[in-house]
Amino acid sequence: MTGADDDLRRQAETAASLLTAAPEDAEPGTRLGRQTLLSGDERERLSEALRPLPVGRTDDAGVDLAIIGRLGQGGMAYVELAKQHSLDREVALKRPKGGPDDHEVTAPALVDEARITGALEHPNIVPVHAVGRDAALGPVVVLKRVQGAVWSDVLERDRPRMHEDPAVLDQHLRILMQVSNALHYAHSRGVIHRDVKPSNVMLGDYGEVYLMDWGVALKRRDESSQAASVAGTAAYMAPEMVTGDRWAQDARTDVYLLGATLHEVLTGQRRHGGDSLMARLMQALQSRPYRYAPPVPAGLGAIANRACNADAELRFPTAAALRDAVSDFMEHREARHLLSLAATLLDDIEADQRALEGAAAGASALAESARRFHETHFAIEQANRIREGFPAVERMRRRLALAMIRDALDREDVANATALTEALEAPPPPVLTARLEATRARLQARKRRFEELEQDADVLPGNRLRIRGTAVLALLLALRHAIALLQDPGPGHDLDPTRLMVGMSAISAVVLSALFVSRRQLKRTRPDRSFFRLLLSFCLMTPLLIHVGMRVDMSVPAILTLITLASSGLLIAVQVPFPSIPFGLAGLAAGLLGSLFPDAARYLFMAWTLVTIAGMLFDLWRERGRELERRRENAAATTPPAPEAP
Repeated sequence: MTGADDDLRRQAETAASLLTAAPEDAEPGTRLGRQTLLSGDERERLSEALRPLPVGRTDDAGVDLAIIGRLGQGGMAYVELAKQHSLDREVALKRPKGGPDDHEVTAPALVDEARITGALEHPNIVPVHAVGRDAALGPVVVLKRVQGAVWSDVLERDRPRMHEDPAVLDQHLRILMQVSNALHYAHSRGVIHRDVKPSNVMLGDYGEVYLMDWGVALKRRDESSQAASVAGTAAYMAPEMVTGDRWAQDARTDVYLLGATLHEVLTGQRRHGGDSLMARLMQALQSRPYRYAPPVPAGLGAIANRACNADAELRFPTAAALRDAVSDFMEHREARHLLSLAATLLDDIEADQRALEGAAAGASALAESARRFHETHFAIEQANRIREGFPAVERMRRRLALAMIRDALDREDVANATALTEALEAPPPPVLTARLEATRARLQARKRRFEELEQDADVLPGNRLRIRGTAVLALLLALRHAIALLQDPGPGHDLDPTRLMVGMSAISAVVLSALFVSRRQLKRTRPDRSFFRLLLSFCLMTPLLIHVGMRVDMSVPAILTLITLASSGLLIAVQVPFPSIPFGLAGLAAGLLGSLFPDAARYLFMAWTLVTIAGMLFDLWRERGRELERRRENAAATTPPAPEAP
């Protein structure tokens, strides 16, 4: 055994000799210590200072305080349940044990405790209603009756669930914080409790928390205080309590006791164990750090070890500081829980993104993704509200932003992806930057292609030329039909097909010449090319059909019926920006009627030809007007409003 160990043992033996209230094998939770005896004059002054406070039984007439039962007992006092008739309430009445001869020891301690407790008006300290003297019972203290349970009993009940259900641990940590509040207030009044432990805390039925039993409290500002230098419970004691240095005991002594109480909450064991009083006192003097194993949270274990440091300078400076550390841990844990929830949601999002690998998602998948992003963002911001400046929050924010960038790129929303990228404090990974640039380039190429297709589908550039060409064709056909009718208004069975060939060939030659001259203008857009193909096909097909009809000796009505059917099919086959299908079907109907009724074939051909050409002319003119109106509307929408005159 080293010299330091010998010194500690001598100190422990000295403390044990002063703790006369307990044998060597005393139960670890038993409070030990004795009060300094008062002189006769001091006892007399104390007795005279106490006003008479008669206490009777329930059947005693005219007595305000009537004992109706017993609530408990301590080493030197009974705690009775009494009825205070004047206020119609039940109170707790504390009185010394034994007879008048024993009161020389117990009365000063009882009254001193009452005066200390009565001067501490705090929600977590039980109120003292009155102090007085009964002729038979001696000094009596009237306190508020606390209905509830002792904290140590509740701890024992909740022990199996302490580390399985976070809410249970949180409940007991909040109790510890309220005890810390009571101690912080008492310290501000110069009072040190010196016996903080779960068995000295009462939990009311309605959430009240009371730090009880101020019997060994020390008033540092009162040198006449009768508190013993060595007092307390060995299983929780701070080193300076064992050495008996009264002036070394201050607020940090109670901080040590709070740490020992937290140790019991976390482990179910008292801080200083051992088979004997000497063993517990030796552990108190050494106060070595405790190695907490899972499932005890490391943060709480660190708080308990700091509070129970052998060097008072290294403990929390105040009970409020320890309370704040516990509160900070609880907020830290809640923030981590929210961030864990956010991480789980992000894991699912990222797994889905890997599964899609850039494939387009359906509407329901997009809605689900938006919901999860919203929930993740909410969890992260709630964690930040609880723990502002928490580094893990910033890391989770960046991870969420990167997931949102990938989601935007999956939807090819380059604008949103760019905005999210620019909002990042640090650049995104190179892979994501390359993907953003590739998506932007692909969309720009697609945009250019769409613009080209849009320009190619524009009906306006060659519209004026198409209108003129259609009008000329309509005029030529109308003149041709008018001249033919003037020469022979009949069905045309006797007409010479050669004259039909000459007339239609002349018209085709004129139209083909115009097409040749305007060929470049009529090949710039798809509507122009369709119009060019339609007229070219019609002008080449018509003389050819007439020639075929002449070779097989067909009559003019039969040749016109053939031209009607072929032209209708051509109109349906060649796609032009014109309702060609209805007119084509009308031509087929006219051709079929002409084949059934040869006498009407010539007139049906003339009517269908003129109506179709007129319809084309009207549609071209109307489409030109619609396109001009659309362009005016687009120009108005993109032009910013002029500033108002001042």
